Amino acid sequence: MMTLRQLAAEPPTLPTRTTWFPTLACKEFEQRVGQLKSPRGEKTEAVLAAVDRQVATFRVADLRAECPGVGLDLIRRVLARLQKEKKIKSLGTGRSAKWQKIGN
Repeated sequence: MMTLRQLAAEPPTLPTRTTWFPTLACKEFEQRVGQLKSPRGEKTEAVLAAVDRQVATFRVADLRAECPGVGLDLIRRVLARLQKEKKIKSLGTGRSAKWQKIGN
């Protein structure tokens, strides 16, 4: 244990480079993070494709299960746009609302 005088005379230095986290792992992590970014509009296309694959009525939860990387707000925005374009209709409100394609 150091006394206050020893500490004042020789302040401890921190290592400039940590040895417990190799730079190879850092590079691999940066590459993986770079792969996570998707091009603009790709998530919207994924939701539209999921809606097209639906045969009967479906819920927002069904779309979330098919599109795990897509947020709830984007799914709702796409559904609202499709509803405005008269391609789908809502069969209820709230969490248990079901949606149906028009003109199957």
